[in-house]
Amino acid sequence: MEISFQKIRIEFIAPVFIGVFCSLFFSVIIGASLGIYPGQGAAAAEEEIEEYDNTFLFAATEVIPDTILEYYRNPEFHEWVIDFFAVICQGREIAYAILDSADEFDVPPALAFALCWEESRFNPYAINRQNRNGSIDRGLFQLNNRSFPHLDVSVYYNINSNARYGISYLRQCLNMGGNEISALAMYNAGPGRVRSTGAPEVTLKYASRILENRRKIESRFHSRLIKEEESRLVEKTSGGIFVRAF
Repeated sequence: MEISFQKIRIEFIAPVFIGVFCSLFFSVIIGASLGIYPGQGAAAAEEEIEEYDNTFLFAATEVIPDTILEYYRNPEFHEWVIDFFAVICQGREIAYAILDSADEFDVPPALAFALCWEESRFNPYAINRQNRNGSIDRGLFQLNNRSFPHLDVSVYYNINSNARYGISYLRQCLNMGGNEISALAMYNAGPGRVRSTGAPEVTLKYASRILENRRKIESRFHSRLIKEEESRLVEKTSGGIFVRAF
Protein backbone atom coordinates (compact mmCIF):
# COMPACT_ATOMS: atom_id res chain seq x y z
CA MET A 1 0.00 0.00 0.00
CA GLU A 2 1.52 3.27 -1.06
CA ILE A 3 1.40 6.21 1.32
CA SER A 4 2.15 9.83 0.38
CA PHE A 5 4.93 11.27 2.62
CA GLN A 6 3.70 14.83 2.00
CA LYS A 7 0.21 13.92 3.15
CA ILE A 8 1.48 12.37 6.39
CA ARG A 9 3.67 15.41 7.16
CA ILE A 10 0.79 17.82 6.73
CA GLU A 11 -1.63 15.66 8.69
CA PHE A 12 0.75 15.41 11.69
CA ILE A 13 2.32 18.85 11.66
CA ALA A 14 -0.82 20.94 11.19
CA PRO A 15 -2.44 19.90 14.53
CA VAL A 16 0.83 20.45 16.39
CA PHE A 17 1.25 23.92 14.90
CA ILE A 18 -2.34 24.85 15.70
CA GLY A 19 -1.92 23.57 19.28
CA VAL A 20 1.23 25.59 19.88
CA PHE A 21 -0.31 28.71 18.39
CA CYS A 22 -3.39 28.37 20.60
CA SER A 23 -1.23 27.88 23.69
CA LEU A 24 0.75 31.02 22.99
CA PHE A 25 -2.41 32.99 22.23
CA PHE A 26 -4.12 32.03 25.49
CA SER A 27 -0.88 32.63 27.48
CA VAL A 28 -0.67 36.18 26.17
CA ILE A 29 -4.33 36.83 27.01
CA ILE A 30 -3.96 35.46 30.55
CA GLY A 31 -0.70 37.34 31.08
CA ALA A 32 -2.23 40.61 29.91
CA SER A 33 -5.15 40.21 32.30
CA LEU A 34 -2.71 39.71 35.20
CA GLY A 35 -0.38 42.52 34.13
CA ILE A 36 2.43 40.11 33.20
CA TYR A 37 4.16 40.11 29.85
CA PRO A 38 6.84 37.80 28.51
CA GLY A 39 10.30 38.91 29.68
CA GLN A 40 9.00 41.79 31.80
CA GLY A 41 9.05 40.30 35.31
CA ALA A 42 12.75 40.70 36.09
CA ALA A 43 13.01 44.12 34.46
CA ALA A 44 10.02 45.40 36.41
CA ALA A 45 11.50 44.13 39.66
CA GLU A 46 14.80 45.84 38.89
CA GLU A 47 13.02 49.12 38.16
CA GLU A 48 11.12 48.95 41.47
CA ILE A 49 14.30 48.28 43.44
CA GLU A 50 16.20 51.06 41.69
CA GLU A 51 13.39 53.56 42.23
CA TYR A 52 13.08 52.62 45.92
CA ASP A 53 16.83 52.92 46.47
CA ASN A 54 16.95 56.37 44.87
CA THR A 55 14.07 57.58 47.03
CA PHE A 56 15.85 56.30 50.14
CA LEU A 57 19.28 57.67 49.28
CA PHE A 58 18.11 61.14 48.37
CA ALA A 59 15.36 61.61 50.97
CA ALA A 60 15.68 65.24 52.09
CA THR A 61 14.14 64.66 55.50
CA GLU A 62 16.17 61.59 56.41
CA VAL A 63 17.39 61.88 60.00
CA ILE A 64 20.80 60.33 60.68
CA PRO A 65 21.44 59.34 64.33
CA ASP A 66 23.73 61.83 66.06
CA THR A 67 26.37 60.50 68.47
CA ILE A 68 26.07 63.42 70.90
CA LEU A 69 22.29 63.06 71.03
CA GLU A 70 22.64 59.35 71.69
CA TYR A 71 24.89 60.03 74.69
CA TYR A 72 22.60 62.80 75.91
CA ARG A 73 19.70 60.34 75.84
CA ASN A 74 21.75 57.78 77.76
CA PRO A 75 21.01 58.19 81.51
CA GLU A 76 24.61 57.28 82.37
CA PHE A 77 26.04 60.16 80.31
CA HIS A 78 23.15 62.65 80.39
CA GLU A 79 24.64 64.92 83.06
CA TRP A 80 28.14 64.57 81.66
CA VAL A 81 26.97 65.87 78.25
CA ILE A 82 25.31 68.87 79.93
CA ASP A 83 28.50 69.59 81.86
CA PHE A 84 30.56 69.41 78.65
CA PHE A 85 28.41 72.00 76.87
CA ALA A 86 28.05 74.14 80.00
CA VAL A 87 31.77 74.85 79.70
CA ILE A 88 31.38 75.88 76.05
CA CYS A 89 28.50 78.30 76.61
CA GLN A 90 29.55 79.26 80.15
CA GLY A 91 26.22 78.39 81.67
CA ARG A 92 24.48 75.15 82.57
CA GLU A 93 21.02 76.67 82.05
CA ILE A 94 21.81 77.64 78.48
CA ALA A 95 23.45 74.27 77.80
CA TYR A 96 20.41 72.38 79.05
CA ALA A 97 17.96 74.58 77.11
CA ILE A 98 19.78 73.99 73.82
CA LEU A 99 20.32 70.27 74.41
CA ASP A 100 16.71 69.73 75.43
CA SER A 101 15.37 71.38 72.28
CA ALA A 102 17.96 69.66 70.07
CA ASP A 103 16.76 66.37 71.54
CA GLU A 104 13.11 67.26 70.93
CA PHE A 105 13.59 68.23 67.27
CA ASP A 106 16.39 65.77 66.37
CA VAL A 107 18.90 68.48 65.58
CA PRO A 108 22.62 67.75 66.01
CA PRO A 109 23.61 69.54 69.27
CA ALA A 110 26.99 70.61 67.91
CA LEU A 111 25.23 72.34 65.01
CA ALA A 112 22.78 74.05 67.38
CA PHE A 113 25.55 75.32 69.67
CA ALA A 114 27.66 76.50 66.72
CA LEU A 115 24.65 78.39 65.35
CA CYS A 116 23.93 79.96 68.73
CA TRP A 117 27.56 81.10 69.04
CA GLU A 118 27.44 82.70 65.61
CA GLU A 119 24.13 84.43 66.33
CA SER A 120 24.60 85.74 69.86
CA ARG A 121 27.81 84.44 71.44
CA PHE A 122 25.46 82.67 73.89
CA ASN A 123 24.13 86.00 75.13
CA PRO A 124 20.38 85.60 75.93
CA TYR A 125 19.95 89.40 75.85
CA ALA A 126 21.67 90.00 72.51
CA ILE A 127 19.81 92.35 70.17
CA ASN A 128 20.39 93.42 66.58
CA ARG A 129 18.68 96.47 65.07
CA GLN A 130 20.88 96.72 61.96
CA ASN A 131 18.64 94.81 59.53
CA ARG A 132 17.91 96.69 56.31
CA ASN A 133 14.19 96.01 56.54
CA GLY A 134 13.99 97.50 60.02
CA SER A 135 13.26 94.20 61.75
CA ILE A 136 14.88 93.26 65.06
CA ASP A 137 16.72 90.07 66.08
CA ARG A 138 16.65 89.10 69.76
CA GLY A 139 18.02 86.53 72.17
CA LEU A 140 20.17 83.42 71.93
CA PHE A 141 19.13 82.44 68.43
CA GLN A 142 18.37 86.01 67.29
CA LEU A 143 14.70 85.40 66.61
CA ASN A 144 13.40 87.98 64.16
CA ASN A 145 10.23 89.85 65.05
CA ARG A 146 8.92 89.51 61.48
CA SER A 147 9.48 85.76 61.48
CA PHE A 148 7.92 85.42 64.95
CA PRO A 149 5.41 88.29 65.12
CA HIS A 150 3.18 86.54 67.63
CA LEU A 151 5.80 86.40 70.40
CA ASP A 152 5.77 88.74 73.35
CA VAL A 153 9.04 90.66 73.79
CA SER A 154 9.74 88.85 77.06
CA VAL A 155 9.64 85.49 75.28
CA TYR A 156 12.54 86.50 73.02
CA TYR A 157 14.77 86.87 76.07
CA ASN A 158 13.61 83.71 77.83
CA ILE A 159 16.40 81.15 77.49
CA ASN A 160 14.21 78.06 77.16
CA SER A 161 11.63 79.65 74.84
CA ASN A 162 14.22 81.26 72.57
CA ALA A 163 16.16 78.02 72.26
CA ARG A 164 13.02 76.05 71.47
CA TYR A 165 11.76 78.46 68.80
CA GLY A 166 15.22 78.84 67.29
CA ILE A 167 15.96 75.12 67.09
CA SER A 168 12.48 74.22 65.86
CA TYR A 169 12.96 76.77 63.06
CA LEU A 170 16.38 75.27 62.29
CA ARG A 171 14.69 71.87 61.98
CA GLN A 172 12.19 73.36 59.50
CA CYS A 173 15.07 74.78 57.48
CA LEU A 174 16.82 71.39 57.50
CA ASN A 175 13.66 69.75 56.19
CA MET A 176 13.16 72.41 53.52
CA GLY A 177 16.79 72.69 52.45
CA GLY A 178 17.69 69.01 52.54
CA ASN A 179 21.24 69.70 53.75
CA GLU A 180 22.95 71.79 56.42
CA ILE A 181 24.41 74.46 54.12
CA SER A 182 21.03 75.22 52.57
CA ALA A 183 19.37 75.10 56.00
CA LEU A 184 21.81 77.60 57.51
CA ALA A 185 21.43 79.86 54.47
CA MET A 186 17.66 79.79 54.92
CA TYR A 187 18.01 80.51 58.63
CA ASN A 188 20.14 83.55 57.88
CA ALA A 189 18.67 84.96 54.66
CA GLY A 190 15.18 83.48 54.67
CA PRO A 191 13.78 80.48 52.75
CA GLY A 192 12.13 82.63 50.08
CA ARG A 193 15.29 84.49 49.14
CA VAL A 194 17.44 81.36 49.06
CA ARG A 195 14.95 79.54 46.85
CA SER A 196 14.43 82.42 44.43
CA THR A 197 17.89 84.00 44.07
CA GLY A 198 20.22 81.71 46.00
CA ALA A 199 22.32 82.52 49.05
CA PRO A 200 24.46 85.68 48.96
CA GLU A 201 28.20 85.40 49.55
CA VAL A 202 27.96 86.79 53.08
CA THR A 203 25.46 84.07 53.96
CA LEU A 204 27.67 81.33 52.54
CA LYS A 205 30.54 82.59 54.70
CA TYR A 206 28.16 82.63 57.66
CA ALA A 207 27.27 78.97 57.03
CA SER A 208 30.93 78.05 56.58
CA ARG A 209 31.89 79.51 59.97
CA ILE A 210 29.09 77.63 61.70
CA LEU A 211 30.00 74.31 60.12
CA GLU A 212 33.67 74.79 61.02
CA ASN A 213 32.77 75.50 64.65
CA ARG A 214 30.45 72.53 64.64
CA ARG A 215 33.37 70.36 63.52
CA LYS A 216 35.55 71.74 66.34
CA ILE A 217 32.85 71.09 68.95
CA GLU A 218 32.36 67.51 67.80
CA SER A 219 36.12 66.91 67.74
CA ARG A 220 36.49 68.19 71.30
CA PHE A 221 33.47 66.22 72.44
CA HIS A 222 34.81 62.92 71.12
CA SER A 223 38.27 63.55 72.60
CA ARG A 224 36.77 64.24 76.04
CA LEU A 225 34.38 61.32 75.67
CA ILE A 226 37.22 58.85 75.07
CA LYS A 227 38.92 60.00 78.27
CA GLU A 228 35.65 59.86 80.21
CA GLU A 229 34.85 56.34 79.06
CA GLU A 230 38.38 55.17 79.87
CA SER A 231 38.11 56.72 83.33
CA ARG A 232 34.78 55.02 83.97
CA LEU A 233 36.11 51.70 82.73
CA VAL A 234 39.05 51.92 85.14
CA GLU A 235 36.69 52.69 88.02
CA LYS A 236 34.52 49.68 87.20
CA THR A 237 37.37 47.21 86.70
CA SER A 238 39.43 48.40 89.67
CA GLY A 239 36.60 48.71 92.16
CA GLY A 240 37.63 46.75 95.27
CA ILE A 241 40.64 45.30 93.44
CA PHE A 242 44.23 46.26 94.06
CA VAL A 243 45.67 47.80 90.92
CA ARG A 244 49.44 47.74 90.66
CA ALA A 245 51.00 50.96 89.41
CA PHE A 246 53.89 50.57 86.99
